[in-house]
Amino acid sequence: MKILNQHSSLFAAVMLCAALSVTIAKAEARQRLTQKDCSQIFLRTDDCQSSTNIEGELYCKAWYRGFGDDPDEFLGYVFLKPFSFGGTNADLLIGITENSSVYRVKARGVNSINQQFLSQFEGKRFGDSFEIARTLEDILYVPSKIKAIRGDMQTSQTISNAVKEAIDSINILKKL
Repeated sequence: MKILNQHSSLFAAVMLCAALSVTIAKAEARQRLTQKDCSQIFLRTDDCQSSTNIEGELYCKAWYRGFGDDPDEFLGYVFLKPFSFGGTNADLLIGITENSSVYRVKARGVNSINQQFLSQFEGKRFGDSFEIARTLEDILYVPSKIKAIRGDMQTSQTISNAVKEAIDSINILKKL
C-alpha cells in the first residue's frame, strides 16, 4: 500500500508539472508577436522585428521587404496589449503608422469584440480624444466620442486606454 501511495504521489506531481508547463507555454505564446500577428494589421508584412519600449511593453516593427530592385518599406508598429474580456484573457493588436496614426486594431483570443467598435480608432492620432460616449449628445458632438461596446462600458474604456497608450509609446520612442 505504501508503494502505491508513493506512485500516486509521483504520478500527481508529474501531471502537475505537465499542466504547469502547458499553462506557461500558452502564456508565453500570448505574450509574443509573430509575423502572422503583424500581417493581421499590415497585410503586406513579410518581416517583423520584435522589441520592447522603455516600459517593457512588447511591440514589433512591421516591414515589407522588397524583391529585386524594390526598396524595403516600413509599414508601422504593432503593439500587443493584454486585456480581460468576460473572464477571458485576450490581447489587442494595435497597428500604428510611422506618422503616429492608428491603422488598425484587432482582438486576439476573443471573437466577440465587435470589429465595428474597434474600427472607430482607425485614423486617430496623438492628441485626439479617446473618450467613450456616455450620452446620446456625446455621439452627436463633433468630433464624436467613441461609441461603447453595447452593455460593456468598462471593456470599452480599457480598449480605448490601451490604444491611447500605444500612440503615446510611439511618440516617446520617436523622441529617443
